[in-house]
Amino acid sequence: MIDKNIFEEIFNKSLNSIGILDEEGKYLLINKAHGDLLGYTLEDLTGKTPEIHLKDRFNQILKDIKEKGYFSGEVECITKDRRKLSCFLSAYKVVINGKTYYVGIKTDIADLKENACLIDTITKETNFGFAIYKDKFLYVNPYFIEITGFQEDEIKNIYVWEIFEFPYNIGTSN
Repeated sequence: MIDKNIFEEIFNKSLNSIGILDEEGKYLLINKAHGDLLGYTLEDLTGKTPEIHLKDRFNQILKDIKEKGYFSGEVECITKDRRKLSCFLSAYKVVINGKTYYVGIKTDIADLKENACLIDTITKETNFGFAIYKDKFLYVNPYFIEITGFQEDEIKNIYVWEIFEFPYNIGTSN
């Protein structure tokens, strides 16, 4: 059996926010990242449910966990200082020695959402007709669809070279 100190170190040093709840959904333990993310201490949260920062959404999340065994998705959290924060939450049920616990792991996705919004703005509001990643179309704007006659779902399943001819052969010399 692995020494439990390893798990304590992982819990305490995780960069993701981790909260452990009892069978009633009340906080038992949080890690440092949880406190840093939401601003609440364990003392603030003891005896309370995540409804304190998830509002009404908590009840639906708990229902999903009880029915499916897990929840995974984007949530909006309210920090102790009342800021709204976009997070990705993975939560699940754990049964140990006949006792039920709930574990929630949150990651701040505000920067990811901001970057996605920026990319969306750049591609939709400029002359860029498409974005390519690993030789496949990642995004095409309405103008590109209009010009090529492809539908967006079609274009994302084909390689760039199936539409465009390169002006030269790679690896050959004249």
